[in-house]
Amino acid sequence: MARPSYLARRGDGRYFLQIRLGKTISIELTTSLVASGEFVGILPISVARRKASQAALRVLPIRSVGPRVSAEVVFVKNRTLNPPVVSFIDCVRNVVKASRLE
Repeated sequence: MARPSYLARRGDGRYFLQIRLGKTISIELTTSLVASGEFVGILPISVARRKASQAALRVLPIRSVGPRVSAEVVFVKNRTLNPPVVSFIDCVRNVVKASRLE
């Protein structure tokens, strides 16, 4: 079985999660990257909902306090999420929770 692209090997032979971050202003590129199953993306709500129905993506709402920020995390529907994606989603949830407590 091939090693998943999100795992990298250290010099001592152990593996670690390798998280790649990218930034784009292209909605189409973001949607394509998410649809590949290797990435998650953040899109405005209206775009996320429309693209989710077109590309079988799942939308996770993000709520923010302070200045109104309206965004969604999107990922492939009905597919097991890889560990970096789960970590990213957990991180987003923790940041949002912490911001609500302030």
